[in-house]
Amino acid sequence: MGRTDSSKSAKGKGRDHDRHKSRSGKENRDRNHCRNRDSGRQTPTRDTLKEMSKEDLEAEVKRLHAKLNADAAATSELVEKIPKPKGVAHREYRLQDAMELDYDTYTSIQTGVREIAKEAGVDYSLRWRDQPLQKMADIFELARERYPELRRYAHDWATADLLKSNLRRTRCYRNPNRKPNPKCLGKVGGNRRKNTKGGIVSNGPEDAGPSRARKHARNGAAARCDQPEDSGSGSDPGEGSSSGSESGDESA
Repeated sequence: MGRTDSSKSAKGKGRDHDRHKSRSGKENRDRNHCRNRDSGRQTPTRDTLKEMSKEDLEAEVKRLHAKLNADAAATSELVEKIPKPKGVAHREYRLQDAMELDYDTYTSIQTGVREIAKEAGVDYSLRWRDQPLQKMADIFELARERYPELRRYAHDWATADLLKSNLRRTRCYRNPNRKPNPKCLGKVGGNRRKNTKGGIVSNGPEDAGPSRARKHARNGAAARCDQPEDSGSGSDPGEGSSSGSESGDESA
């Protein structure tokens, strides 16, 4: 009797253990299924989309948009944003150094932003503060898509500085009534800074700086001092003839 009761109890415990194990496995499968259905659901295939109703399609589109926004937010949080330096570009700070880029990458991005502005039809006769905001926002977005490096800068300050420089240089070159400005035109004529005035090389002393004007004055004075003095060369021939006639009259 004792042996029979112990075998029955062992069998009952084994059944309970198997039942509990199967129940826990089913719960885990259901839990994983719900988790996959809520968060990690796979994108439906073309055949599945054909069978879905309009409401289901709209819900699927909303889910995909929410997933994309969540992924974009997570990605942007991981990337460390570079803040804008204090001051104005090309005056208080060097733009390439502030962007932390090498020369080739900086030049490529600078050329690309200039091409994007040209494609967008930027009005170069307008100043930066007068440009349409929507057009500038479209340029910022397109620049981020073509050059992912520009996403590192907070509030697109690097793209804005590149656009400001492009607008300033283009306005200086295109406006015929604007006076030449060395800040716009840059250095012209190499290192001959004494011969430059407003970005234009001048060879004459009238447009040169003070040091060049003094040099021309000294050279002119030295040339005058080197000339021999001839008393007769400066006299009037008429005066010499009259004096000779007068002396002849007196001797006569």
